[in-house]
Amino acid sequence: MKTYTRWLSSIAAMMCLFLLATCQGNKQASATPTPILSVQVTPANSPQILHQSPIQGQRLDLSPTIQITFDRAMNQARTSAAWSFDDESNHPISGAVTWLNDKTLQFKPDQALLPAQTYTASLSTEAAGADGTNLPNEVRIEFKTTDALVVGQVFPGDAIDNVDIKSAITVIFNKPVVPLMSLEDQANLPSPIVITPAVAGSGNGSAPRYMSTSRPQA
Repeated sequence: MKTYTRWLSSIAAMMCLFLLATCQGNKQASATPTPILSVQVTPANSPQILHQSPIQGQRLDLSPTIQITFDRAMNQARTSAAWSFDDESNHPISGAVTWLNDKTLQFKPDQALLPAQTYTASLSTEAAGADGTNLPNEVRIEFKTTDALVVGQVFPGDAIDNVDIKSAITVIFNKPVVPLMSLEDQANLPSPIVITPAVAGSGNGSAPRYMSTSRPQA
């Protein structure tokens, strides 16, 4: 009986030691600090373009203002001299280069551009930041100008006979010609339609359909 009791006591003691060791191991594991990911961001060694206006893919107006924004203050004299703007035949387009701030170059052509043409803006490696670092490579940005305004359709059609004198005359253009505004405000806009001989009437426009309508009075 004593032997059996001693045997039970030994088992109990071993279980206590096992549980104690497990608890200590858990404490040590929980005390281990969680590793922290550290990321150090360093600025680029050379100037970088952060933004351009118009953005890539946007059509260029025929009398545009082009803006280029860098990631740092620039040497304005050197960067302006490194700028060029050429047409499809690589002929330079004259214009004014100004600075909105120490990071943003702005260019305005002296004359209106041609419709549906590709123009290329370039910055040579002579462009430099105020810190003296140059562009690592030449930068070339292509812009395509908007299409010319043309009439797409006219209702009633040209040279149609026996037209109802009360029918509306509708002209549809290839792009918007009427600002987004209420019909009441459109009444203050000049009429895009001239009828010869003159006919009294009223008109309105629908910008989403690029449509302008004039309805003669009977």
